[in-house]
Amino acid sequence: QVLVNNAHILYILSGVEVGGAESYIPLLISGLKRYQYRITVLCPAASLFGSLAAQLQREGADVLRIPLKHRRDYIVPFILPSFDVFQITSLVRTLKRLRPDVVHINQNEPESEFSTLLAAHLAGMGERVVTTVHISASYQQVGVPLAKLRDQWVRWFINRFHFPMIFVSEASRRMFCRNFGVDPRRISVIYHGLPADPGPGNSRAWLIEEFKLPETSVIGGAIGRFHKQKGYSYLIRAVRKVAETGRKNIVVLFIGDGEERKALEAQIRNSGLQDQVRITGWRDDVTFILRGLDFFVLPSLWEGMPFALLEAMRAGLPAIVSDVDGNREAVIAGETALLVPPADPSRLADALIYLSEHADMRLRMGAAARRRFEELFTLDRMGRDTRNLYQEIIRRGNPL
Repeated sequence: QVLVNNAHILYILSGVEVGGAESYIPLLISGLKRYQYRITVLCPAASLFGSLAAQLQREGADVLRIPLKHRRDYIVPFILPSFDVFQITSLVRTLKRLRPDVVHINQNEPESEFSTLLAAHLAGMGERVVTTVHISASYQQVGVPLAKLRDQWVRWFINRFHFPMIFVSEASRRMFCRNFGVDPRRISVIYHGLPADPGPGNSRAWLIEEFKLPETSVIGGAIGRFHKQKGYSYLIRAVRKVAETGRKNIVVLFIGDGEERKALEAQIRNSGLQDQVRITGWRDDVTFILRGLDFFVLPSLWEGMPFALLEAMRAGLPAIVSDVDGNREAVIAGETALLVPPADPSRLADALIYLSEHADMRLRMGAAARRRFEELFTLDRMGRDTRNLYQEIIRRGNPL
């Protein structure tokens, strides 16, 4: 028990943008505080990670900023990853110097972070490695022939190094085991977790004033990176279909930013939806905004386990979500959320109309969503389940 509670946990976080996968580490560290671990985080030196590094330090972590490479840097695009000798050598030296009890690598997809995994094994810490994979495979980003070639490489690598893995949804675990022939006993499913308390009060009056909305508005929110994965262009098309029926009281706030912002702004402008769709940019008061919404919407084309949806459930909001793995697993169809096919503006428009016209349904679904959050997605649960896995790794690496 003393050994486990005083362990040194090293997290390796790399990437080129801050999204749900990157938010996972500071939340997990917060959920593990009661176990008194010594925490170190290696994260990219890129300037956009400055705020994330500050957040990690507030959680009590020592943060080392190192020049980690782009997670999608491949010799052959999306198939054979490049192995940067300088990065591997630097990581090996750092790992040997720190000698952590657990090396926890944060992977967005299973084909990412090969250099990091290789460095851990070269440093003699293969038995101390655990990875978290947020999306089972990025098939949406490549054609099927390329995906098959890439998967052959992933299959060899994953089965060559027998490290335990955390997946954030059962659907992702099943897909991964089926596609890569991995022993299911190597994989733990640990759902994302959030602090249980969303904060007091209802912010609807403030929200109407802040965004100059009509009092009769039915207000929805979409939160996340502006990336094609999120399917926001389909949501704009759905809102246009709703407006064409004369129902112009439905307003959707797009809270976030990213590479698709200019394209989305142009689509909103060309569709004449400046009053119905508002882009707010990233906000520090998202939790407060959620408490003033009537519903949440997430039309993603694929998902692991979206933090934004869990935040909405915590706030007691009904949701309209696309019928893809992570979304489908988080909600109960018809009870906490309405499921619609991905990339289907017509069905999405129907759901927007239905939920906007049934206030009693919104209340019932929102209450059920809050109950499901409390059952499955609390920070305490994520911390406890992860700690149990760390305990197994530490005892295996330090036999009595």
